[in-house]
Amino acid sequence: MRNIARRYLPVVVFLFLLTVSTAVVAAAPDTGNGWLTDALGADAGVGYVAVFVLAAVPWIEIFFVVPIAVGLGMNPVAVAVLAFLGNVLPVFVILAARGRVGDWWSRRTGDGEPSRRTRRARRLFDRYGTPGLGLSAPMITGVHLGALVAVLLGARDRSVAVWMSLGVGVWTVVFTAGSVAGLSLLGTSL
Repeated sequence: MRNIARRYLPVVVFLFLLTVSTAVVAAAPDTGNGWLTDALGADAGVGYVAVFVLAAVPWIEIFFVVPIAVGLGMNPVAVAVLAFLGNVLPVFVILAARGRVGDWWSRRTGDGEPSRRTRRARRLFDRYGTPGLGLSAPMITGVHLGALVAVLLGARDRSVAVWMSLGVGVWTVVFTAGSVAGLSLLGTSL
């Protein structure tokens, strides 16, 4: 556990600092000379923090957060960055807690025959692997459950981190672009 925490602690700290700095820049008053502040918009710092926090909540995630935030007029680039960071952070937390999660699962299920649902999940995981789970989980099950399934089925940490991050990134771009396109079709300007 100590080795895993040491390995992922820099990633978690980096994501946290990047999120805080993005929210601070987005909330900073426009001084007229900050191109980054102008690009992100400077009107709703609390809203940007809410995007990050809500993107990390299971079953809300990017599926709801991105379209709502873009629809409320928040900057799509800032929303996409913060939603991505908020949604991918729990993956690293699950990976850091891998040993405890495995112990909990063993105690919960015991040494008996795996359930029908577990056998089906194992068959699907064996067929599509971590790439299939990582690319589909943000849309189908949510990143939290997808990362948990990958960990419990024995996927390597690096593979889970890469494919889940890639899946969250792809779906964040899809939801952001779709939200912007949908609003432009409705005639709403951002």
